[in-house]
Amino acid sequence: MHFLAYTDTVWRRGSTLASDDFISFGDLAAYEADRRSGASASSYMTLFARFILKGAFDAEPLDPMPFVDLMAIDQSRLCMQIPLIGFSPSNTDTRSSAAPVFLGYGSANSDSVIMQLALVDQFFENGEARTSKAELRAFVSDHEGKEFDSYPDSIQGFFNDILIAKDILRYWYRMRGVTPPWPKASNDNAHGNTSTGTPKAFPKRKRGRPRCSAWDFIKARSREMKKADQTLYNKVIAARVLNQAAEKFCTTELPAETTVIKNMGRILKGL
Repeated sequence: MHFLAYTDTVWRRGSTLASDDFISFGDLAAYEADRRSGASASSYMTLFARFILKGAFDAEPLDPMPFVDLMAIDQSRLCMQIPLIGFSPSNTDTRSSAAPVFLGYGSANSDSVIMQLALVDQFFENGEARTSKAELRAFVSDHEGKEFDSYPDSIQGFFNDILIAKDILRYWYRMRGVTPPWPKASNDNAHGNTSTGTPKAFPKRKRGRPRCSAWDFIKARSREMKKADQTLYNKVIAARVLNQAAEKFCTTELPAETTVIKNMGRILKGL
């Protein structure tokens, strides 16, 4: 069940939420259920909701930078996009009589999700107002232990309609050795797994310090990206180049994203 109609409205800075680049958690759960007999979308939404509330899909904090530079970054590809429920600025009614409306999507981490959930509960389920950290934490704890089917319809709809970039999910699934479930999703593990899911034998390495075979590709592509667009930040380049490397190399050969970021200054030196 979806609570909100799909829209490309953005209320915080970011690119248009093109359907080819993003997927809702409701659709993601449905795809997961389709590829596993006996599973339900609701059971997957129970897991996804808990992951969301615990911060599993939170973006890493950006490096300190001037506000003007921060505003130039398209954060829609780095963060979850959550529905904003509130009162339209153009509404002439008073807040006591006006009905809350859907204002658009915006970049958010788990803390913003929790605050919006509290507002949805207050507006649509006649819940009490929750503003303090203690009240919000208690509200979340109450929901974390429940099955998704037991949530009120508005809460279910809110979770179903949270959007996330497919690039984030490809990386998330790849780190778990699983292929993303949506149609035509690139098989990020095709080079590491057989069609039956049985891992291939790891290649024997020469003695000495192991060297990641993907590093040459990562270095070359990172420099190409930086030359093509000098405004790209190191974290953005690292995420993009790792997604590309995942299609060419075994998962075991790929360095951690944090390692790539730490080495990005050296990789891009002189550009």
